[in-house]
Amino acid sequence: MQTQWPGFRTSIVLASLALAALPGCRQGAQEQPPAQPTGEAERAEQPGEAAPEGQRPGMQEGQQPGTQPGMQEGQQPAAQPGQQQPGMQEGQQRMDAQVFAGQLQPINQRVTNAQIAGSATFTVREERVTMAIDAQNVPTGVTHPIHVHGFKDGKDARCPTMQDDANGDGIIDATEAKAAVGEPMIPLSDDPTKMDGEPSFAENDEQALTYNKVVQKSELASALQSQRQVSDMMLDKRVVMIHGVARDAQLPETVQAEGGKPAHEMIPIACAELNQAEGGEGQQRPGQQQPGAEQPGQQPPGQQPPSNP
Repeated sequence: MQTQWPGFRTSIVLASLALAALPGCRQGAQEQPPAQPTGEAERAEQPGEAAPEGQRPGMQEGQQPGTQPGMQEGQQPAAQPGQQQPGMQEGQQRMDAQVFAGQLQPINQRVTNAQIAGSATFTVREERVTMAIDAQNVPTGVTHPIHVHGFKDGKDARCPTMQDDANGDGIIDATEAKAAVGEPMIPLSDDPTKMDGEPSFAENDEQALTYNKVVQKSELASALQSQRQVSDMMLDKRVVMIHGVARDAQLPETVQAEGGKPAHEMIPIACAELNQAEGGEGQQRPGQQQPGAEQPGQQPPGQQPPSNP
């Protein structure tokens, strides 16, 4: 007698369907790739992957083209050696200038009766030398020769004082001043490179005397070598001296001038010792005493020494 199991086949069919629904049990099913982690790795460039538009390979997110990592917005990258600085014109090279300056002090006030003041400034930049004189209270109607004076051996020139009045006539003439200032090296004339002959100097119609001239450094150096036998300007060892008083000035016969020139034309009236400048003002030479400066331990005029308690 054959026994029948109702529902047996139905149970087998349901079990088969349940097994087929499990992952990995379907025929031809393929393995899914693992999901990428979120964060910085999502932004990392894969080999061969193109960088976002406007961003070069290796640049950080938000970095502007032409800047360096860590720079603030608007900051310019530092120029490399030999590279032109930002904002400079094409072909322009940055080079700091050398400045030599001095304050004019009066000489022979007994004759001029004037408190001459002002400055002398020489600026050396690359191939140019700018010479500038700005003087006030200068006698008018007189030709004023102006020279840079110095010694060929590089000795420090200095402005003359009454101690240089060798003959004791109360006036420092050009011959006596030579012991302090040396020889005329550069004439501040229409063309300072023409040192021989008769330089053309300005005659001031007012009490202010100004001079400003730019010359080629190579031309000036060549003239100094050939006509003064010096190979360097040595401006930090030079002085500038202004000459000249009126023809009718009362001068004793002991006042002299070299080269057969009139004594009134070459008498010194102002002098400035040149020093290499820092911050726009000349440094004081060792041992140089500024007029009116107090000596160590000296009390200012009108001030009583402090009393002991």
